[in-house]
Amino acid sequence: MWDARVAAGDLIAKKLSSERETLQANVTQPEKLTKEYIDLALQTPSRLDMFFWLTAAADLIRDTDDSYRAFLLAARRIAATQSVQRRQRLAATRFLAAKVLPIQ
Repeated sequence: MWDARVAAGDLIAKKLSSERETLQANVTQPEKLTKEYIDLALQTPSRLDMFFWLTAAADLIRDTDDSYRAFLLAARRIAATQSVQRRQRLAATRFLAAKVLPIQ
């Protein structure tokens, strides 16, 4: 669906995709890149942007050798972000968990 939005000319989708590509090019360590994605997700007032960055983090976490450990690091990062309300932190953690650790 995201690719369809970019193809349709959605300016916000193009901007976010461009930012993601820039970050991937500049930050080579997966752990640091995951932290960047989490920080961006929690700093934005837009839920769409938050879900975009959390999905980017989930994609990266799933591609690691130890995705469970990488998920725990991301979840701790979310929990430690006190500038975001607890309810929002829990929602972000649940969203990330659903993307990374789906129930089978």
